[in-house]
Amino acid sequence: MLTLIFGSTTIAVSTVLAVFMGGMALGSVILGRRLDKIRNPLLIFGILELFIGLYALAAPAFFNNFWPLYQWIWNRFSPDFYMFSIIRFILISLVLLIPTFMMGGTLPALSRFYTQRASQLGQRTGILYAVNTFGAVAGTVISGFFILPGLGDARMYTNGRDGQLWSWCVCNNRVNDPEVAKS
Repeated sequence: MLTLIFGSTTIAVSTVLAVFMGGMALGSVILGRRLDKIRNPLLIFGILELFIGLYALAAPAFFNNFWPLYQWIWNRFSPDFYMFSIIRFILISLVLLIPTFMMGGTLPALSRFYTQRASQLGQRTGILYAVNTFGAVAGTVISGFFILPGLGDARMYTNGRDGQLWSWCVCNNRVNDPEVAKS
């Protein structure tokens, strides 16, 4: 979706990737430090998933309204490569930092939930990271090679957004489960 606005040049894709990874790193560090003081990290995970899903719900309208601004910036600043690149970096940061910051906090929240004792920290966090990485790779392959060609980008986006919201519903149910409270 961002390539439709920002393009697919090496600099545009590198900028999106840098902001995406930077936002996830910030979320992981900042939220990860605060999670040690929180009693119910699964609730925080659910809330993060909810807000990511809500952001995805609003994103198409947001991007449609973003297009005229980007056209104006292109017309005004494209002759000055460096100024245009700086402005594009700022715009991409404004678009991506909120959801990627929240995405960065999800894995620390799950790690905190699944590792109640220090003796479990390495093994359980390692398993969680492995499952997360496998899921990311599998999701990318399945989405790119099967779902996108079969459903198109609009339906694929809708299904992804719905998955985020479904994840929140599952967490919300689990937070109130007495068995989860015991573990």
